Amino acid sequence: MADATIRLAMGTRREYAAFVRRFVPLALAVALAGVLSARAAEQVVTPITPPAEQRVVPIEPAGAQRVEPVSAAEVQRIREGTTPPESAGARMASTAGKILLGVFAAGMSIGLAVVSILFI
Repeated sequence: MADATIRLAMGTRREYAAFVRRFVPLALAVALAGVLSARAAEQVVTPITPPAEQRVVPIEPAGAQRVEPVSAAEVQRIREGTTPPESAGARMASTAGKILLGVFAAGMSIGLAVVSILFI
């Protein structure tokens, strides 16, 4: 039975042997070419001789950007004033959206895994 299957798939044994005799040298030649071309050429690092090739030119005057220390009380005041407090409904909607997104992502990943297993 197995002998008949091989004959149907590849023809006669002589055709199979001829195929192998042609394919093996070709495969070895391609592998050898790949190995030889994979060798990296030696790289040379050329140092830049003049050290002043790049200059730093200020865009704005020196006093345009100032940094001032902020006390802890001011930091608390700034934090409270920038983001408005969320209502309970907004928090619930946000949580529901996160849960829905997680369930959708899990369903998609499981579905894609099943599809990939079926088509292998």
